[in-house]
Amino acid sequence: MFDKMSKGQKALTAYGLLFIAYGAMFLGPMIGLPGADEKFFGKKGGAMTQSAAAWTGLGALVLGLDNIWAAQKGSKNIVSWFVASNAFGCAMRLGAFACQGSTAWGGALVAAEYTQGLVITLSIFVTAKWCMLDGLGKIKNPIMSCDSLTHGSLLFVFFFYSAYMMMFFFTDFVSQQYVVPKSGLEPLVRPFMAWNMSMWLFVTANIALVLAAGSAKEQRQFALVRTTCVLASLYFMHSEAALAVPAELTKGYVGQSLALVALLAAGFGDKIKPAKKGKKAPAKAASKKRR
Repeated sequence: MFDKMSKGQKALTAYGLLFIAYGAMFLGPMIGLPGADEKFFGKKGGAMTQSAAAWTGLGALVLGLDNIWAAQKGSKNIVSWFVASNAFGCAMRLGAFACQGSTAWGGALVAAEYTQGLVITLSIFVTAKWCMLDGLGKIKNPIMSCDSLTHGSLLFVFFFYSAYMMMFFFTDFVSQQYVVPKSGLEPLVRPFMAWNMSMWLFVTANIALVLAAGSAKEQRQFALVRTTCVLASLYFMHSEAALAVPAELTKGYVGQSLALVALLAAGFGDKIKPAKKGKKAPAKAASKKRR
């Protein structure tokens, strides 16, 4: 089967497996692996650090599933745009590598993990650019068009996640969402946030790609795959409820629940039909006929 894939499909499959592997590493103790704080930064963090690492891992797992779905189920159009998405994502992560650097010359990252991650990220970036030489597919749909329940529901989810991204950029997101101890924010939380953002920004961007370049069938398939992301997010929120500001946690539950409903509506958009208009009441019809 692998030999029948295009180079774009092969690349996305490899990217997907790498994202899943790194997602597992970021999850660390949640699945019985060493903590991401000590693995990548060589320091032990607290509960908030573990939370930041876990959400980074979830973002990586979602991107892994996105890539594998695109490779296995996506059209040539979708494959080309998801390859491009990976190239842009790697460009952002290269910036994070440049800022955090290796401990070998005074940086923050464990030198061996820095070297390995940098080589992998550069390899993904180069192979993605090579695949992109074949050209990108056509943008079939205006993103803002709501010509179907599927498209409109996915558009809602896109704006929901975009709102969270804006909070990361324009507010002190961590201090707003979590109960910060009197001793202050754990030092590793913000370094992890750079990797967190590099995952979730493209979790969001991929929704826009499917809206723009995917067929109605692809949009429905993608929406159902993404329900796993929301269910996992709800589980993560519940598991760390003791760390969160109660009012913000409630908002998060409501928002994620709405996103889940929207994704299910998008996934089954072809099966949810509007009620047919009934015939006019006989008396009213007769009255109109008389006039």
